[in-house]
Amino acid sequence: MDIKGIALYLGLSFSLVFVLCFVLISQGAIEFQSPNLFQYLAQVALMGIPAVSALLAGFLVLAKTPADPTRLWPIPLPGLLRVLAMPIAVFAVAYGLAALLGLSHPQWNLAGLLNEVESVSPRPLDPDVRAIAPYVVFLSYPFLSVGLAALFAVVAVASEFGWRGFLLPRLMPLGALPAYVIVGVFWGLWFFPFLYGWHREIGDFDGMAGTQLRFVALGVVLSVVLGQIKNRTQHLGLCALALGGFAAQASGLWEHLFQQSTPPWTGPLGWIIIGCVGVSALLPGLWSGAKPRSIDVV
Repeated sequence: MDIKGIALYLGLSFSLVFVLCFVLISQGAIEFQSPNLFQYLAQVALMGIPAVSALLAGFLVLAKTPADPTRLWPIPLPGLLRVLAMPIAVFAVAYGLAALLGLSHPQWNLAGLLNEVESVSPRPLDPDVRAIAPYVVFLSYPFLSVGLAALFAVVAVASEFGWRGFLLPRLMPLGALPAYVIVGVFWGLWFFPFLYGWHREIGDFDGMAGTQLRFVALGVVLSVVLGQIKNRTQHLGLCALALGGFAAQASGLWEHLFQQSTPPWTGPLGWIIIGCVGVSALLPGLWSGAKPRSIDVV
């Protein structure tokens, strides 16, 4: 096992994100609640740290460690359809389950979303527009989801290059499931500076430990899903699209359709979503469709 490569990657990745993130937060260059364009781009740029760390670590260990055979392009159509459809299905099941348990309720008229639009509009929305708007949103949502997934996938490529492209193969001698879990734990902890910045901004650190715990748990179940896609298809582009699809749903319509929230159970970082992703990981063919390779034993 490439201990040196693993240590270099983790050391570089965590050092860079902690130092850069805390410096940018202290200087006001990053804002989480209402970021301007430059503050948002600064956050996006930080998402490239795993790729930079992998390149630097790979440069130092390249002579001893062969390159991992992965692809980014072209994207196979069956795989594309699966990784775009599965996040929608997972979120639909999770929010439906939350509604059945009485933890949330759908707002079919999207009143909350339309009120937000109206609050920044120079004049009130026409009643006819409010009446038809939910139908337009629901009909256009599949196309919007594809666009958002593609946008997020561009950013996710850098993340996947580091976590699934560099770190995961070096941990595979431990076995597939232990490798997925270890990557997921480190991946979830890597976001600590961002969580700190968010709680610092809202002036409330009471729930930070619980948020970090759920972030690690989500990192683990997503790591299992993405690791299975990677090992079953050897296609890093599909991993990036799957992660982009998940991010698109987390940032999409669901929080407006189900505005009532019951933390820590509901929401994109709630235990119900985490559980649903975990259950879907038990059926890896739903995400990748490919027959497992010999190393992909879970």
